[in-house]
This record gives sequence, structure tokens and C-alpha cells, in this order.
Amino acid sequence: MTMVEQCLVDDGQAKAAAGGEEEEGGVIVMGGGSSDPKEELLMQPKESLQDAFMKFKKERQLQRKLTKKNKELSRPTTVAEKEALRNRFVEVCKGYLGVPYHRKYHQDPSDPDHDAPLFLDCCGLVRRAMLDLKEEFGFIIGTWNQAYQFETLPTELTFEQLKPGDLVFCEGVYYDQKLKPQKHNMVHVEVFTGGESGEETIGSRYAKSIPEEGKVRGVQMHKSYRYTSRKYEVIRFHFRSLETWLNGVCKSNTYPDAVTQAVINCGGKSIFERDQDAEDAETEEEVFVPNPHGPSPVFYVGEGNNWQAVASVLEERGWRRLPFDAGFSTRYDLKWVESKCKIDYLSHVEGQLTNHIPNNDVITSKVQFLETVRQYEAASGTPFTWHPESYCSSRPGEKLAAIA
Repeated sequence: MTMVEQCLVDDGQAKAAAGGEEEEGGVIVMGGGSSDPKEELLMQPKESLQDAFMKFKKERQLQRKLTKKNKELSRPTTVAEKEALRNRFVEVCKGYLGVPYHRKYHQDPSDPDHDAPLFLDCCGLVRRAMLDLKEEFGFIIGTWNQAYQFETLPTELTFEQLKPGDLVFCEGVYYDQKLKPQKHNMVHVEVFTGGESGEETIGSRYAKSIPEEGKVRGVQMHKSYRYTSRKYEVIRFHFRSLETWLNGVCKSNTYPDAVTQAVINCGGKSIFERDQDAEDAETEEEVFVPNPHGPSPVFYVGEGNNWQAVASVLEERGWRRLPFDAGFSTRYDLKWVESKCKIDYLSHVEGQLTNHIPNNDVITSKVQFLETVRQYEAASGTPFTWHPESYCSSRPGEKLAAIA
């Protein structure tokens, strides 16, 4: 007879069939003791759901601490690691050589840059490179221009102290007094590289190419940071160290706080964490007020279904992402998931955005949304220029047109 067959449970009590004793926990083992570890496990009282959850909770807390520690360890701390990230920053900037300056300067359909997939002005190049390296730097840079970037790098350098990766800002005053001055009069920014000339930079300096003046539009290598402009008088050049960003700090003085981690803590609580420690229980939780149009809003995107496409677009615009295991959190400005069952509508707060609306498939169903767009275009005569060319595969005619 096996050990399990020797266990009797009857109305919460277990009685021995052959001189055994009644034990607490509703389980009795008959036939004598055993040194077999597997048998000893069977002798243990059954773990309650609450105990199992507390065990899981402690393991999760330990896992989060280790994850946080690993992230801190992954951030460059030694001189060699920081130098490597500096060089990586410069190389990422060079990867955008040739990208045109701004779309508004290439409106003519005959312009070879009219349909360019990407445009980068001076601060746009710096921002794009920082977004590409957001995991390495440990934050997502804000969406403001060169004046904001100037504020977030407070360490002023002399020219002799410049290293590749440091930023060169140009302070200037517009000749046209009708133009609104830039904050701090910061009109331009480039990345110092040194090069053969010792003054070389990479930046998006000119909006249009002027061959006779040696000007090439968009992101280019420049032999010197020194230049003149037709639009403004150059007052002085400011040299700012990249060290602050290398330390994982990006904080301005006059702009809304744009310091955002690539993935933030959710701040919410699981329904299983109602019972907190006394210290946590005495702390009143701050009421969350959604503001999807404010600086650095928060979003949650569900794993799967090409979530990276949604996350990358939002993060480029300064949004902060909740981790995947924060699906229970209601502290978000936007929630993007595969199905509406993953959205707690009872806890929905006015102002929060979701990609699923209950009992409404007019705009949250792909086919119905396409139909709605077409009906609107037919009724108003106004095309949805931002909507990509789409076909409905359930219609034979459109299906043939799509493959044609």
C-alpha cells in the first residue's frame, strides 16, 4: 500500500486505521515514519492560497530588486564604459549622414527629398540618436528643441576640454526682429567629433543646399563648428559636456520635467496586494489624473501583436511605458491591448484613452473603421491624408486590386 493510499480525510479529521494518531492539518500518515524526502513532503500540511501568494510576492519583490540592480549595473559607471558610450553616440549620429533637414523645405514634388522617409533638423539629430540609445543612457530625452537640450547639460567646457560626443551650442540673435527669439537665444546645436581639423562636428546645419557657398542640406560632417548665418548674428558658441547624460540625468530648469525612464514603475497595486504593511497602509495614495496631452504621458501596451511598433512611436514623442507585468494598473493615459477583456472599464477615469470601446466596433474594428473613413470621405469630400491606402480582403474586387 502506498503512502497516499494510507491517508484518510474525513470531515476535517484524519484517523489512523491501525493505531495511528489524529494530526492537525487534516492529513495522517499510517504505517510508520519514513526518511524518504518525497514521503516527507506528502506529510506536510497543504499550503493555503494566501501563503502561496505571499511566497510568490516575496519572490517577485526579490526579482524586481535584482532587475533594478542589473539596470543600475548596466549603466556606464567606469571611465572606459562612459568613453565607449560617447563613441557609440557619435557613431549613431553619423548613421544619419545625408538625412535632409526638414520636410517644409522640400514641398515641391520634383524635389528629390520630397518623399524622404526621415527629416532631422539640428536638435532632431541629437534627439534621434539619444532615442536610439535610450536603454544605454537610461532615460528618454524630451521632445523640446536645442534650448531644452542646452539646459539639460549644465557643465560648461572650454574648447580645450571638448571630447567627441560633447555638444556645441550656438547663441544667436535673429536679424528679423519679428521672429520670436529662442529661449536662451540658442539657435543651433551640433555634436563635436574633433576629426583632422580638431574642430570637426556633425550636425544638421543648413536647410537647403547652396553649392556655390559650399552648403549641403541636412546632416553633414563640418570641418569646424564655426560658421556664419544669413538669418541670425552668432553671439558665441557654448561647449557643454555630455557627462550629465552619461550619468543617466536629463533634467531641465524651465521646461516641464522630461526625465523619463524607458520603462517606468507602474505605481498601481494588484488586487492581491490589498493588505500592505502598516507603513504602506498609512500612506495615502495620490489620486491619478490622466493627461495624455501633457508632458511625458504614461502608456501601457500589451505584449504581442507587434507591440514594438506602438511603443516606439509613443516613446519617440516622450511617452513613458509601463512594464508588461503592470497590466492591472489603472494609472495610465493610454492603454493599447489586443482585446477589450484586458481593460478594466469599471476603473476607467475620464480622460484616459484606450484602443477598444465596449459595444462599439465602428472605429475599433479595422474593417468598420475603414468603412467609417470611406463614408466620411464620400460625405465631406475631404480625404484622410494620414490614413494609408487600404483594401478589404473580404471583397474580391479589392483583394485583386491589392495584389495587382
